[in-house]
Amino acid sequence: MYKQTYPTATKHIENNTYMDDFVIGTSTDTEAITLYREMLQLTSHISLPLAKWTTNSKALQGVWKQENVPFREITQVLGVKWDTDKDVFQIDVQAKIVEASKEPVTKCLLLKLMSKFYYPLGLFSPVTVIVKILFQETWLSGIKWDELLPPPVAQQGHKWINKLQCQKDISIPKWIWFSETSDVPIHVFCDASKHAYGPCLHARHTVNNFTEVNLICSRSKLAPVKKITLPRLELLAALLGTRLLQYFYRETNVHSYTAMLWSDSTVALSWIKGDPNRWKTFVCNRTTEFLQYTTPSQWRHCTGTDNPEDHLTRGIFPSQLPSLESWWHGPKWLNHDSDAWPTKDFPSHSQPSVEVESRKIESRSFYVATTEPITDISR
Repeated sequence: MYKQTYPTATKHIENNTYMDDFVIGTSTDTEAITLYREMLQLTSHISLPLAKWTTNSKALQGVWKQENVPFREITQVLGVKWDTDKDVFQIDVQAKIVEASKEPVTKCLLLKLMSKFYYPLGLFSPVTVIVKILFQETWLSGIKWDELLPPPVAQQGHKWINKLQCQKDISIPKWIWFSETSDVPIHVFCDASKHAYGPCLHARHTVNNFTEVNLICSRSKLAPVKKITLPRLELLAALLGTRLLQYFYRETNVHSYTAMLWSDSTVALSWIKGDPNRWKTFVCNRTTEFLQYTTPSQWRHCTGTDNPEDHLTRGIFPSQLPSLESWWHGPKWLNHDSDAWPTKDFPSHSQPSVEVESRKIESRSFYVATTEPITDISR
């Protein structure tokens, strides 16, 4: 109805409205001002006026000052703290520390702490996974909700709570050096342990012979209560990495990036690079999905020590996260040319040795628990 009158606003309002919030990024200040004008008029026509505006655009802030429109420099965007002056994301943990430090460590407290850490990009997953693992352990041991945890578990819980204040010093740049027209390679690292599995996604860009790698997002899941073999967990991590890559493409509206996916599991990689029909049902179904979104040539091997996802699957305490370069910026070799990246040859899928090796390990008792930063407007 209003597409011709407000072309910019109607283009974005459908896919960038979350409950009663509207969040969008633009490439220029001019586009941001145009979008603001159109959104203001469009929402007034449909009796849903917007308020509480926020942006990192100095030009748009100048417009608001002239029109006496109130705005905040530090605000919450979809539950995430955003400093618009420095254009960084942060996490507010002070209230969580004060509240948790006064309570005895129980199963109920662990669940409360898990639910309070809302960060949809998963940038703090190596820290939050510790509480998830502790909670799963209490669940398996049959501890009641308000029962005091055993001393070893309670000590781990107290240590985690006391170190939470280190999180407030972490500032995450909102702009990651590319837009929809950029051509930035994406690298997805996948890993699994007896406790958890998942992927993390990094973007690598080079400007004036300077290369920088930044963490974009991650996902993590606890290992199932019903134990499965470690190679299968590694395969699930790789599958989650494939889905995370497709999610990234879909949400950022980009499809031209060159992507590479890494795993430290030679067995999982052999499954992915082989013919799905050669494997048992569990492996066959999942490797078939890989072929829908990736090609075997996109999958590479890296050692466990070079895999930043290793921190997520085992967990680290909050005091370690701010200085964890491999988590925020990937392995050091990723800053160099591709000739310096790890290479590993795999048996050809036409050779029976791959199937024999994979099936043998699968059945083994391997049970182990623009040139300018993009401008954003937020209501």
